[in-house]
Amino acid sequence: MLDSGVHGTRRNSSETSNQPPLRIVVGLQLLLGMSIGFMLLASGCRKAPQATVPTHPYSGPTLPDQVELSKTPGVSIVQCPAGVARTDRIGGDGSSASAEAETATLDSVILAWCNFSGWIKLDADLPDRRYNIRVAADDEHNVWSRVKPAFEEVFGIRFVEGLEPTAAVVLRKSQAVPTGLTRVEAQTNWGTAQTAGGFGYKAGAASMAELAKIVARYVDEPVLEETGLEGNYQFELAMDHWQPKTVFPAVEKLGLKLVREQRDLNIMRVVRAGGKPEAP
Repeated sequence: MLDSGVHGTRRNSSETSNQPPLRIVVGLQLLLGMSIGFMLLASGCRKAPQATVPTHPYSGPTLPDQVELSKTPGVSIVQCPAGVARTDRIGGDGSSASAEAETATLDSVILAWCNFSGWIKLDADLPDRRYNIRVAADDEHNVWSRVKPAFEEVFGIRFVEGLEPTAAVVLRKSQAVPTGLTRVEAQTNWGTAQTAGGFGYKAGAASMAELAKIVARYVDEPVLEETGLEGNYQFELAMDHWQPKTVFPAVEKLGLKLVREQRDLNIMRVVRAGGKPEAP
């Protein structure tokens, strides 16, 4: 999904394993059953933003429903009526020539379309509403360069990027040859499943980058993949889906380990216009 080694919650349609935009969605996979759970995992990410969300209430502009909000050429933003069902149907990515989102939340669209490798921190409170958004790029603009100024204008937010010292979780080998991994020559194939440790994950073929994506669902920090292991592997992540801390011993059983460290990471903060980013 990305080349930076930072993994988290970002959806796109370019690969075969998916991340819901917010970690709370993980619990829904169990309720919906394995088949739907795998569908939630079935599309991957070209980049790897992770996101934290603010806890304070929305204080941005009050916007009307079902009227065009955008004045940016090539961008249409329409707020859906209150109570409309959330579908988060999002097509395209930040580098596409066009993209479309149907009854999607703003945070989901930002995660799907931003051209950014790193950790996204939503310091700004975002509206708890759904939107229909369409973007048509041109020779000089891709989707993200079109929609970013439109979001800033309509929602009164801005995007601030920079390096920040950040607590991270690093995925490494604990054994020279990890005994819980079997190298396979096969296309990516993994999903939620019943395991020896509870409802966890089984991989017929998955990369260490994809394992890092799974881990990122259960920790609050960015996850850095530094195993040095290339290609796809067969493994069982025997954890309890409802107990996030069980991901640590489950990873150890594979001959790997998760280590918390302080790193300088690329951070993009979404802040209220006129406001300052919150302290790291």
